Amino acid sequence: MRTKTLLIAAVLGAAGLASASAQVSSVNAVGYVNKDLAAGLNLIANPLSNGGNGINEVIPSAPNGATVFAWNGAGYDSSTYVVIPGVLSGWSPEINLPVGDGFFVDSPEATTVTFVGEVLQGEATNKSVPAGLSIQGSTVPVSGTLSEHGFPAGSGDTVFSWNGAGFDSNQYVVIPGVLEAWQPADPTLGVADAVFVDKAEGASWDRNFSIN
Repeated sequence: MRTKTLLIAAVLGAAGLASASAQVSSVNAVGYVNKDLAAGLNLIANPLSNGGNGINEVIPSAPNGATVFAWNGAGYDSSTYVVIPGVLSGWSPEINLPVGDGFFVDSPEATTVTFVGEVLQGEATNKSVPAGLSIQGSTVPVSGTLSEHGFPAGSGDTVFSWNGAGFDSNQYVVIPGVLEAWQPADPTLGVADAVFVDKAEGASWDRNFSIN
């Protein structure tokens, strides 16, 4: 497990960052989320559905040179924001950032990204969490612990939360009749936040969320 953690950090070259914050507003299932990013690496997720959820729809503007790293199950797909004044500005190549999927943003400067789109509801808020490594965020723009989010934890599952220079880890421990809980703490998943998950067995994360 330690080896996996070190490899994840090494792939991207961990850089320092301050804690991120988010503001949320929504009316009639349409809303926006302002997510503050620090210079360097930030581990976030797309909280709202916008069109086909291509990166240029999800994050329409960013600092020149900002790079997104999206986990594909074995490594990272990357896209960089390129600005040529008077010629073009946008992400290249195009990649998809589905709602609730997490990714790293390596930003050359502190900035705020604004997500605009639909708040998913009902069965659209349900998702599959595969066995092994994945980056997971909430499919709805609410903050809470993984238990409050209804994450389908199983014995031996480990969650890695990015702290700005590496990962803090928590493991789900099951001792029948004695203990069934995250140790040493129940990880927090804020609005537009994401965590690395190393899951022993794949499971369905069912939210069936409704704003009504």
